[in-house]
Amino acid sequence: MTRLLRLTACFFAAFSFAVAAVNAQTTNPQDTLPQSTAPALQEALADCQKSPTNDNHAKVIKLAVAMDQLPPIPEEARKHFVGGAALFKEAKSADDSAQAADEFAQALAAAPWWPEARYNYALACEAAGKYSDAMDNLTLYRLFKLPEAEARTVQDKIYVLEAKAKKAVKDKEAAAKAAQEAEAKARESSPEVIAAKNQNAFNALLRTLDGRRYANQSRNTIDIKGKTFIQGAYLDGKYYEGGVEDSRVEIVGRETVVTLHEDLSRFQRVWPVKHTFIISEDGDKITLKSLGNDGKVYDFVYSVERK
Repeated sequence: MTRLLRLTACFFAAFSFAVAAVNAQTTNPQDTLPQSTAPALQEALADCQKSPTNDNHAKVIKLAVAMDQLPPIPEEARKHFVGGAALFKEAKSADDSAQAADEFAQALAAAPWWPEARYNYALACEAAGKYSDAMDNLTLYRLFKLPEAEARTVQDKIYVLEAKAKKAVKDKEAAAKAAQEAEAKARESSPEVIAAKNQNAFNALLRTLDGRRYANQSRNTIDIKGKTFIQGAYLDGKYYEGGVEDSRVEIVGRETVVTLHEDLSRFQRVWPVKHTFIISEDGDKITLKSLGNDGKVYDFVYSVERK
């Protein structure tokens, strides 16, 4: 059975088999490397533990592989390897796999030259969605003396991870874009935004109406000057501004309501108590709905005077 097959079995077999798959000799719990280990490897290990970069891990592996046999496995590394195997076997989510990967990482911190831990760490990273870490560790794993067929399989696995990493990036970008679009759509459909748009559109219309005069059949008039309605009338061919209560009204929207403050209930004849000015969508007409003191609403339509 090749090492790759043994390692795969190490992941998915029972916990006891996962532990039994580790055939390397174990040192005492207090030891990291035997005193007889080459000084260069001890120095490289110290550098790796101080700064665990991929380059430092690669340096340790290359020095270890150059020895007659790989150094023994520290008990501390075995402890974390066993813990990682147990967690990975029970993993049901990416977070679970990430916890297993953390255990394997700690095993490799103590024994960077351990092939089984290196490969298991890569697979746990893959399951956790950490494709870059998985690729890095499979690349380090290929530094060991592997049979040709196994080296080929590992390299193909790296290609698979590259594809998964690209897809993950695209999926993340698509999800982020969808979230942004949903957020923008929610903002656009909010009552505040809709009201602001409507107000902006009305303000633009109002600027085009500035200076227009509207008149009804009785020759009463409404002028628009800026944001103000000015009521007036033609009498005997002459124009008179005002002459009615609240002849100047601030325009607040397409519909502007103004309540006449004087109590007109005492009048025997019908008199307006509230006006509602409604500008048509094209701006060519103004409808004045006048609520009388008799409780009825009277409509007066003013059309724009064409010059």
